[in-house]
Amino acid sequence: MRDQKYPYEITEHYIPSVNSLRRIYTQHPNFNGNSLLIYELLFDYWNPNYGYAFPNIWQLSIDSGLGESTVKRCITTLESLELIKKKRSPIASNNVYAFNKPVKSVEELIVKFPEVEKYREERLAKIKASEVASKKRFAAG
Repeated sequence: MRDQKYPYEITEHYIPSVNSLRRIYTQHPNFNGNSLLIYELLFDYWNPNYGYAFPNIWQLSIDSGLGESTVKRCITTLESLELIKKKRSPIASNNVYAFNKPVKSVEELIVKFPEVEKYREERLAKIKASEVASKKRFAAG
């Protein structure tokens, strides 16, 4: 048996996904799956020759299956979390997007965005309460 890194062979274009976005930035109340999707699409469009990505809103909407206003909200969220920097294109009528390095720990995220701590505590308390209730139902049943 050979070592397989993935559950199936990947035969199409593959982009890496930044773990900190899935496991750390999801602790922020404004970051959600749509934000992650738009970040990953922007990352996929990053052009090393220019040092930025430059898809337009309509292309991101087509690629993501999200509406234009949702794509714009996601970009605003990514900007506010300092994951990207949006600028007007120097040569076209659309925007360009540069990337900033994400933080690597929840502690760093809390230092950078203090609102995360309370939101995270409340969220974790709800999850734990749900877990306890579920285990009680299972034990009783």
